[in-house]
Amino acid sequence: MIPEIANYQGIGYNTSSVKDMANFLTFLKELRQNPVGVNLTLSAAIGLTPFFNATGNPLTDVTGFVKVLDYITVMNYDVWGPWFSTVGPNTPLKDTCTSSANQEGSAVSAVKGSTDAGRLTHQIALGIASYGHLFSIPPSGVFVSGTKTLAAFPTFNALNKPLGNI
Repeated sequence: MIPEIANYQGIGYNTSSVKDMANFLTFLKELRQNPVGVNLTLSAAIGLTPFFNATGNPLTDVTGFVKVLDYITVMNYDVWGPWFSTVGPNTPLKDTCTSSANQEGSAVSAVKGSTDAGRLTHQIALGIASYGHLFSIPPSGVFVSGTKTLAAFPTFNALNKPLGNI
């Protein structure tokens, strides 16, 4: 049982339930009570927000998971990509330098969200991308109009996929 987001159907191969997170925590607690499980190093990969509750909102208290997981890895990659209408950072460290409309999350906001919900900082590992995405941006969109300043979050031609991009 590996929940994606509670109450949300992922890519379609799994079933989801509003009880996903509660069941996952129960499973981890039972595993920790097992003579073998007590000696295992357990970790979980999470998104930019802490685990989700039954209504699909981020948990505000993850102390139950803190007791049974040794580590979490924040998947701070693919934050922006070809599924957006504009170019943006793939693995942002901090996103407060842009308007709130372009703040999709970052390493800083993910660590803050996890620690605010009760996660200990020494239990957090940061997963980052060692790749990028390619975009075809029309020449008129590269710079801020009339300047040599690169445009932030320029639109791109989704139909013209550069070679080498997935």
